[in-house]
Amino acid sequence: MRTVGLFLEPLPVRIAFQQHAHTGDRNTDGIFPRAPLTRSEYVAAVQSLSQRALANAMSWGKLLEHLGISGTDVLPDHPLFDCVVSYHDMRPTAGGAWRQLDLMDGGTVEPQLVWSEGAKFKLMIEFMALSDDALVMRLEYDDTCYEGVDHVAAVGRLILRAFDAVISPVDSGSHDSNHVRSEQSFAEAREEMMKIWRKEESAAFVPGQCDYQLVDDVGDLFQRPLGSIDCA
Repeated sequence: MRTVGLFLEPLPVRIAFQQHAHTGDRNTDGIFPRAPLTRSEYVAAVQSLSQRALANAMSWGKLLEHLGISGTDVLPDHPLFDCVVSYHDMRPTAGGAWRQLDLMDGGTVEPQLVWSEGAKFKLMIEFMALSDDALVMRLEYDDTCYEGVDHVAAVGRLILRAFDAVISPVDSGSHDSNHVRSEQSFAEAREEMMKIWRKEESAAFVPGQCDYQLVDDVGDLFQRPLGSIDCA
């Protein structure tokens, strides 16, 4: 964390939530039934807990001191986290840097994505919004912590499938009594992710050996709502 030019203040976030929520109506036995937590409720829980963590943030150095962890000797395999996630809003509409600059001689200059060699963490997942319809996802990992790229690439494919589960319509032919589209529960979505991961394992994490078109399906999905996506 003290690398020259790398001024990071990590924010550990612990997501604790119940897989079921009270429906709000007692049944005939006077008990509040518990309905499965939906995906949107899970996303809302993550949002709320992340904001609470930020509102009660502790200095990274103070946190390590409190836990008795060295601030310099444990990277990249840090005991507090397996993964670091970063998000950069580079959209011109949001004041970001991703835009063409016109030169006085009529030429233009546009940004280029350039990264340094090596990994700063065990695994870092970096998201960059370039425009309202373009999102880049980049996975950076330390090869002393992971044996090869196949496992990390499988994680990338699983993340894309999770995005699919969050933003896609669900149960297109099913509606409840209020004509509101029913939503897959978080437990069901998690089980779907586990099935996909088991398929990845059985295929030795090689996309061409999988018995489903995961990569093609997700690629088609993201070309519609996001314009372009890069999983490096």
